[in-house]
Amino acid sequence: MSLRRARRVLLSGLLFGLGFPASRSAAQTASVLVRDGPGGPPVAGAIVRLLQGDSVLAQGLTSEFGRVTLRAGAAGRFLLRVSRIGYDIGTATPIDLAAGETRPVELAERWNQIFLPEIIVEGKSPCGKATDERALAATLWDQIRQALTATSLSERSELTLHSRTVDRGLSAGGAVQEEHVSSPRVTGSRPFVPLPPERLAELGYVRVDADSVVYSAPDAESLLADPFVATHCFGIRTGPKDDSLKLGLTFEPLKTRRTADIRGVLWVDRHSLELRTLEFHYVSSTQSILESNAWGRLEFARLSSGAWYIRSWFIRMPEIVRTLVRTTFHDAVSGFREHGGTAEPLKPGASGAVERPVADSPGVVADVDSAQRLPELKTTAPLSPSARFQRELRDRMQRNGAPMSALITRDELEKSKRFRLAGLLVVHGLKSRVNKYGKETLTCPRTTDRPAVFVDGLLVDGSDSPNAKRFRFGLINEMFDMENLTPEDVEAVEVYRSPGEWPAQFTRTEASCLVVIWTRRGEKQP
Repeated sequence: MSLRRARRVLLSGLLFGLGFPASRSAAQTASVLVRDGPGGPPVAGAIVRLLQGDSVLAQGLTSEFGRVTLRAGAAGRFLLRVSRIGYDIGTATPIDLAAGETRPVELAERWNQIFLPEIIVEGKSPCGKATDERALAATLWDQIRQALTATSLSERSELTLHSRTVDRGLSAGGAVQEEHVSSPRVTGSRPFVPLPPERLAELGYVRVDADSVVYSAPDAESLLADPFVATHCFGIRTGPKDDSLKLGLTFEPLKTRRTADIRGVLWVDRHSLELRTLEFHYVSSTQSILESNAWGRLEFARLSSGAWYIRSWFIRMPEIVRTLVRTTFHDAVSGFREHGGTAEPLKPGASGAVERPVADSPGVVADVDSAQRLPELKTTAPLSPSARFQRELRDRMQRNGAPMSALITRDELEKSKRFRLAGLLVVHGLKSRVNKYGKETLTCPRTTDRPAVFVDGLLVDGSDSPNAKRFRFGLINEMFDMENLTPEDVEAVEVYRSPGEWPAQFTRTEASCLVVIWTRRGEKQP
């Protein structure tokens, strides 16, 4: 089964099996006990699915006693299939459920353990065409998917955590300058709540919110969802030389992605194939300093009961300062904000008793508090002057009723920096014409007039003022030449294609269109 198809089947199970359960009073129920072979011990943490054809109607995680209860929405014939991390998926077992019936079922599976071959990865791109690597990636993803599904199922159960959050301020070199650790409290088992997967795919993992930059971290449901699988490609990575037990499934966004995304590695134990950690970095097509200096890590753990949870998490987010060096703005990382936390689960019904994960670690002592969900992770650093300036331009244009298509943003300029600005202005409605001297020049859309041009609030073309003939631009030469201006010299551009769009704050001329250029010198702003 392909990665994408496996995702669709799993997602339908989450929707039908978890999101829209049938009425329990009239439900048809299978009470399942899973054993390790006939007469063998119960199996904790196995995923049992109730299927009808290829559709997953319900799924659940077996308890430490090997039991799970699944409900069907209607009577009929179904299949039960068990999967277990590190083993081949078992054969499907048919089951008939009458209306309102509760049927006990014992599944005594004999699993074949999966042994991956020695892995030699050639090439650096996880989107490469190596057939062997794709096959290994699919096998590894199937095992990781089971751990993520178990985590998601555990988060929907009554599993609770003793959690504490940590906020740090770090220097540019990574030294801790301030730290705040919250008091431990009892919370739900989902440590943070990102946007829905569809919105993450649309908006990206980094976005501007007022005067802050919001970084979304992926959780189990985000990684399982169709939008994530459809927008990322996968590969294999072996662990570092000092840790031969690590094996990684790499992922990175498709090259066609234009929003801020994540790339990273899901690390598993080489022998058991159990998921251990997720390491990820933020990336974007514009190679923004906000993404390129941000990263995060999640650690997964399994309990003896078979439940999974996120044991620790953090994101490191850069704080940016902008300075003017001669005629160019220079952005630099002045420090970092780090937000994260740790958690240890409580046994159901226990008051303050911490259940140890399989790999034992120190617990925490907590006062019982109401369960909570942590918000998205957000840097407290203000927007850079560039980002604030872009927002101010949008606000002014909106107040004046100007079309938003009139603004050429910094993002668009960054993507077009290898071209002349003139080419980008043609895309936004101006015309490129050849005059009687054979020179290509820009004109207004409906006439042969040159546009009026303002640079940093100063009229430089389109009037009889001295500025129309000579302007000390500072970045090129004394003669202003818009046709040869490069986008890397420009912070933003406003393009008004008719007199009806012309903003009142700019002096009217006889020209029928207007171009307002804001350079990166930062000497004047609207």
